[in-house]
Amino acid sequence: MFLPDGAIRNIEGPMWDYKVGFCLPKAELHPEPVLTCELMHDIAALYNAFGGYLVIAFKEENADHFKRLWNKDDFDKLTDRYFKTYIPIAPLLCDRTIGGDKAKLLLLHVAKRSIGPPIAYKRNSAARSDQSLVFRLDDIPLRYGSSTLVINQRHDLLVFAFGDRKADIGEMPGPLNEVDNNLPARDPNLIEFIGRREYLVQLWNWLADTRNPVKILTALGGTGKTAIAYEFCEQVVKTRSEAFAKVIWLTAKSQTYAAILQKYVSTTRTDFTDIDTFLDAFLSEIGCLTSDFEQFENLEDKLDFAKELIKDVPVLLVIDDLDSLDPDKQIELYSRIAQLFDQGLSKTTQAESCLRRVSSQAPVQTGY
Repeated sequence: MFLPDGAIRNIEGPMWDYKVGFCLPKAELHPEPVLTCELMHDIAALYNAFGGYLVIAFKEENADHFKRLWNKDDFDKLTDRYFKTYIPIAPLLCDRTIGGDKAKLLLLHVAKRSIGPPIAYKRNSAARSDQSLVFRLDDIPLRYGSSTLVINQRHDLLVFAFGDRKADIGEMPGPLNEVDNNLPARDPNLIEFIGRREYLVQLWNWLADTRNPVKILTALGGTGKTAIAYEFCEQVVKTRSEAFAKVIWLTAKSQTYAAILQKYVSTTRTDFTDIDTFLDAFLSEIGCLTSDFEQFENLEDKLDFAKELIKDVPVLLVIDDLDSLDPDKQIELYSRIAQLFDQGLSKTTQAESCLRRVSSQAPVQTGY
């Protein structure tokens, strides 16, 4: 399929990438650490997109440069080193004639990432002879068309990478199964979201950073924090991403200023007034019955119960207008939220197959 009659196809695509120059007499073979990083870059890009095939051909005397890709233990060490996660692959190594010359062919099938945010690098790559890097810490690679791109500043591709990543093959669209959510009705002041895309890009990048489960949006009142958070949540909901079981929006706001009406108006709902009522609202939105948590006599027991739940129910939680509360309650609530998600994440275990990682992400919106 990839080498019809021993010839290389003259095109590449979103799901296959040729790396066959290594078998040609004039091809330049980079030192092994740099070469490995270049190939890992392409593998991770396929994994973050649709999955696919890496077609690698090389001379037999250069096999040592590539053996870490077909030895499972060595490959798992590479993915742990650069991603702190597991990428499922299926290698096929065989002898082939390419352009009339004998070569080793490694056909590497890379699975499509099935759940969770796209993987990002946890360290820099090895440096080339000119000291340039193949990739940098926190870069998010993606196979787009016939290219491997770093998409940290591409809002459109970040939204795609976090979504269900279904290829457009001309089929009739199916029903839009949006991520379950409890987003409130759109604020009458939020007619259209214009500009400020750089903030959305930062939030999408943050979702890929499992080391930082809490994000704070802070600015003067009326400068658009709620608008940014709401637009971001709507995008997450519409991606149909399997990374989250639910998007939960909780607010302490009792009234808001309507610029169009030039007056303060009552909000459609107020979800909590302190840490105890916040936990009640949060647990109810996750799916608990009141009888599940009304038995707890103190706050610590209720917090421990919530920690156990978020290990298995990945949620995106937005807390709007924390500054509506008294300063002491703000400090306590923020401290408890950080404790809840930090500890919930630190105790999360991976499935034995390492194919699924459960993560909880919690942007906290506040204003001063």
